[in-house]
Amino acid sequence: MKCSVCAAKCCALYTMDDDDYREIAENMGIDFELLCEKFPVRTQSMGPVNFCIFLDLKAFECGIYKSRPSICYDYFCKDWENG
Repeated sequence: MKCSVCAAKCCALYTMDDDDYREIAENMGIDFELLCEKFPVRTQSMGPVNFCIFLDLKAFECGIYKSRPSICYDYFCKDWENG
């Protein structure tokens, strides 16, 4: 499923941990510590909802789509909607 067809549900359901950040850093080809320095806060708020820091809140698209961790590309919106 292409992320542009949903309302970023997964971006609000899951907060990334250090393992996810390590995977992002590896996918981006940068140092884990540098990524943590650049993005020390892992969520951002839009009203009462907290979203992943990498979600572009204007476009509602992932800002690191090609480097996102496996938890993001394993998530399937239809599973959540039916569950």
